[in-house]
Amino acid sequence: MKKSTFLLLLIILIFSTSANALRCGNSIVVKGDSSFKVKKLCGDPAFTDQWEVIHSKTVKNTNSKSRIENTEIQELWTYNFGSSKLVQYLSFINHELVKIESGSHGFNDDKQHNRSKCGIYASVNDLKIDIYRKCGKPTAMLKHPNVIKKNSIGNKITKERFETKQTEETWVYDSVKSRFIYHIRFTNGKVTEIKQE
Repeated sequence: MKKSTFLLLLIILIFSTSANALRCGNSIVVKGDSSFKVKKLCGDPAFTDQWEVIHSKTVKNTNSKSRIENTEIQELWTYNFGSSKLVQYLSFINHELVKIESGSHGFNDDKQHNRSKCGIYASVNDLKIDIYRKCGKPTAMLKHPNVIKKNSIGNKITKERFETKQTEETWVYDSVKSRFIYHIRFTNGKVTEIKQE
């Protein structure tokens, strides 16, 4: 009975911490680790996306008004460890690991991709690794200047404002088999627009 209880506790422990840790070879990274440590133990990610979120809060008193501002650097790292393992998404805030999520199975980059149908395979909200899996390496990667998106919430006494400096990028797919050129636009690592030329 003791052996089965121990085994049950071990299984519960493994599954309860799976979202808090990631094994990279013989090492383990956990929430709270720095981006430097994660890169040292896991290597370079397949894809990285970074953006800034600026939180500002205005508080009105009877005689004065004060404003507090805080900037967060947010990052999404994507690891593809091959077809036998799941894709891993690591989220960082100010270079600290805050979330580990598993995606679908990874892939080996040795298959031929059908670029002529890339626009059909791609979907809005796909991540970069999804597009890479479906369409392969793009013909060109075009970076765009940061776009600032503003949101406000609050009342007459307290008002909070959020500004997000969004990272935008377009991947271009040109195929010899097709007369079409596809432009897939990403905002903060997610597909926001697919155009055919």
